[in-house]
Amino acid sequence: RLYPNKIQEQELLKVLAGCRFVWNHFLALRRDYYLENKKTLPYAEMSRQLTKLRKSAPELKDIQLQPLGQTLRRLDVAYNRFFRKQSRFPNFKKEYSSKQSFQKAKDWRIIDGKIKLQNDFLLNCRGRLPSETVKKIGMIVVSYVAQSRWYASITVKEDIRTPKRHSKPIGIDLGIKSLATISSGKKYEIKKHGLDTQLAVLQRKLSRQKIGS
Repeated sequence: RLYPNKIQEQELLKVLAGCRFVWNHFLALRRDYYLENKKTLPYAEMSRQLTKLRKSAPELKDIQLQPLGQTLRRLDVAYNRFFRKQSRFPNFKKEYSSKQSFQKAKDWRIIDGKIKLQNDFLLNCRGRLPSETVKKIGMIVVSYVAQSRWYASITVKEDIRTPKRHSKPIGIDLGIKSLATISSGKKYEIKKHGLDTQLAVLQRKLSRQKIGS
């Protein structure tokens, strides 16, 4: 969990507003472009337009390009999933949504138990990474939840050692009378745990029921 002060919270809200502006602007642009041309607007073209838009739109003033660029990538994924019939058409984002977030894939770090999102922007936080197994730190997602609660989720690559194999592979044959027979010939019987008795009770109860009851 993150604990920004009032000034930091205003800066974070500004980034969220900028990402929301980028999402809605390019979602409308892609929708209109498809309706007019019957083909989708390429991601590369949207990326070029974002660079120009960032210089001209007051909503994006002083906001780092990376969170805005990640928003554009998320929109591209959501848009393509719609055309593959894997999800619904992306929704326009509302200002007062109960949960909002932005991402940074790089140019951030953890320093002395605090999260540094950019220069001179250190956020107090609670929680830690399993540092003894973390090999590489990747994406950070900063989320805002109602009642001014802030969270960060971090993608890491862990070095997990697989146990050494101490035995040879075996074959397993699943059966009906017995649960399983392994290649050594050993059988594992089915443990009934009184299920036959329960089944008999339920069957007698069923026989007394009226159709449609």
